[in-house]
This record gives sequence, C-alpha cells and structure tokens, in this order.
Amino acid sequence: MLKNIFSSLLKIAGFCLLLSFVTTGCKPDENGIGLEIIGSDIFVPYRDTLYVTAYTAVQDSTSSSGFSDNETHPVGCLFDPMFGKTSSSLAVTFGLTSENPEFSTAAAVDSVVLSLAYSGNIYGDMLCPQTFRVYELTEKLDGTYFSNYRCHHSAVELGSRTFMPSLDSVYVDGGLIAPVLRIKLDNSLGERIITADSSYLASDTAFIDLLNGIYITPDVVNTPGSGALVHFYLEDDLTFIKIYYHSDTTGGLSYRLNVTEDLARYLEYDHFDYQDASPEIRTAVNDTARGEEKLYVQSLSGLFANIFIEGIDSIAAKGTIAVSNAVLSFHVDPTSNYISMPTEYELVRIKSDRTTATVPDAYLNATYYGGNYDSETGMVSFRVSSLMQEYFYGTIENYGLYLVVKYASYTPARVVLFGSNPSDSTKRIMLDMTYSVVLQD
Repeated sequence: MLKNIFSSLLKIAGFCLLLSFVTTGCKPDENGIGLEIIGSDIFVPYRDTLYVTAYTAVQDSTSSSGFSDNETHPVGCLFDPMFGKTSSSLAVTFGLTSENPEFSTAAAVDSVVLSLAYSGNIYGDMLCPQTFRVYELTEKLDGTYFSNYRCHHSAVELGSRTFMPSLDSVYVDGGLIAPVLRIKLDNSLGERIITADSSYLASDTAFIDLLNGIYITPDVVNTPGSGALVHFYLEDDLTFIKIYYHSDTTGGLSYRLNVTEDLARYLEYDHFDYQDASPEIRTAVNDTARGEEKLYVQSLSGLFANIFIEGIDSIAAKGTIAVSNAVLSFHVDPTSNYISMPTEYELVRIKSDRTTATVPDAYLNATYYGGNYDSETGMVSFRVSSLMQEYFYGTIENYGLYLVVKYASYTPARVVLFGSNPSDSTKRIMLDMTYSVVLQD
C-alpha cells in the first residue's frame, strides 16, 4: 500500500509539471477530452476559483530590536487621517570611542550635543514642526525587545528640540556636513562622564553601568495630516553624543560616544488603540463581516489582514489532488493611498499555536513567488502552489494566513485593500487554482 501511495505521489509531481502547460476549465470535460493518463492513473484537470474570507486585525507586537544599520530607525509622530496616530520612540545604548580615556581633574564641560544622522527617508509632512525629547534610560538594554515594551527611563529631561525635518547640509564645528538633527543635552551628563572613576571607562560593558543609554521620544501631534516619521542611521559617523569641554590650560576639547553594531537599540511603537482612526477602521478591526468590503494593513506593529482559504476540504474529498498552479490575488484601493504606496508584501501562514511560519513558496524564486504591487493591474499577487499542495497532502494544516507589509518591523507604510466580497465583485480577493484529481485504476 505504501508503495502505491509513493508511486502516486511521484506521478503527481511529474503531472504538475505537465499540467502547467495545459489550459483547463472550471470542471472536467464530460466527453473525456483533456484527460491525461500516466501509467494506470487518470488525471482529470480542473480550474477553480476558491472563496477567501478575510478581516482586519491588530498586531499584538513585533520584534523591534537587533536591526542592522542598513535597516534605518524611524522616530517621530504621524497623524494619518484614516489610520490615526502612530508614534515611534527609540531607546539606544552608546559606547566609548576609545577605552580608558583620560580627563584632567580640572576639566569642565562646555556643552553636550546629541547628533543623529538622517538617512534621507522621511515618511510624512516635512513642514510640520515636531518636538523630540531625550531622557536617560534607568535600565540596561539586553536581549530581544518587542514594539509594545515600554522602557524605563528617568522623568528628568536631558534635552529637547522643536524642529522641521530637513535633508539640507548643516554647518557644524567650522564646516558643512551631511544632514543631521542636533539636540543639546544637559551638561550634567557630560560632567558625570568626565569625572567618572576610571573603572567605568575601561570598556563598553563597564561604561553601560555609568550610562545605560538614552530614550528619544516625540511629542504627540494632534492635527490630522500632520507629523512625520524620520529615519536615522545609528552607526553613522554623524550619530554620536559629543562632550565639548576645556581644561585649565586647553580649550576646544571634545570626546564622543558612538553607537556600534554590538550595542543594543530598540524601537517602541504606539498606535493609541486606533482611537483617532477613521470610523471605517475602528469598526473593521476583528469584524469578519467588515472584511468583505475593505482590509486595512499597516506596518510598525499596526494592522494586518487575516486570510482564510475556504473549500479545501470539499476539493480534497474528490480524491488525490495534484496542484499545478495557485495564485492568491488582492486588489489595492488607490483612492485611499496616503504619502506613498507600499510596493512589497508578505504572506505568513498561521500554525496551530497561533505562531507563524514562512509560506513554502516564499523559499522559491522571488519572481515566481510574487508579493509585489503591480501598478498596471492595481494588484498584489502571490503564487501559493506549494502551500496548497501541502494542504492537500496534510503536511500543513489550514489555520489561515496573515498578509503584512514587507519589512513591517521598521518601515512605515499602510495600504487599503478590497475584501472578500466587495460591492465591486471584480475587486474581490481571489485564489485561482489549476489542479487535477487523480483517479486510480
């Protein structure tokens, strides 16, 4: 028996390749035209459109630590007229430029400045003033952090600045440099460092006992359509805390604290429970009926689409199934676009314990798999042939899928999609599948 099953599976695999070149209808031809015979088995080709149910849900949290510097760090507050407010704060650890720096006992601090290098990406209104406030962390950053974690920091403000994001070069220390945001910090921070016991200055590990790190958070913006999320490079030469000081004999001295890849940082996101979102979004969350018309997807631990493919059991009941091609497609609502349209998306499958795993097709060629927005068709499509075959094999159980924006952990983006049964039926979510039923002799 096992031998027969294995033989059939081999035939299915070979037939899937053959069937990819065959045009099929929604049901088998009654006269037998189109039937394929391999060995003693008969493959009856079908092409069906499976019904998909979907709704919008709030993401509990996302990992927001451990990013490399290629993955820039957004900070700021944005008031999207439809999705409401999004705030992003940053906690980051600084280390020594060099170990065992020596400071004169007569050294005195002139000023302390935090410099953050713009990455060039500003998501929102550059002309809207924002206020960033800086506090000292009262805990060490260690391990993996999720975006809903609220770090512990001092209530005493180290510094603040109200500014409009700018990508123009700035004049600093006698010359023009690339765009940065500079925030003056309280001199007491510098005094503590230059007068610290030498044991604190022996290594980054020791220094973190003296300064756990800093927390940068924006004031909330309250005008719809205002605000921005500003991206910064943390491991850039222009990101640092600099202590300007003088001794009894020498002026114009300085010492820098830097961020390196080994030093912890994490982002903290807040969507304010979508209290300021539009009524359409507030009522759509976790409402399966509302998902028939529209779906709302947002990054930074925001919203995702919960997808469930119906009808798998009824097809499986026909017999052994060989999937040749399966494409899951979504239509984007272009009238709801704001700032910029995200161009890359991901599907993840839901496991029995509600954790997630990669869709098997995602391991294949990216062009084959899809997930990119097609501006000509206004659609986002994924090839999920392997996933569907695994469903029919029973090696993966169908607990549903999540649709999210790609790089959602650190890239601001949002999109509105048509749902499972919108008023314009041509825009509904669709799973188009070509497959065959194996009739064993």
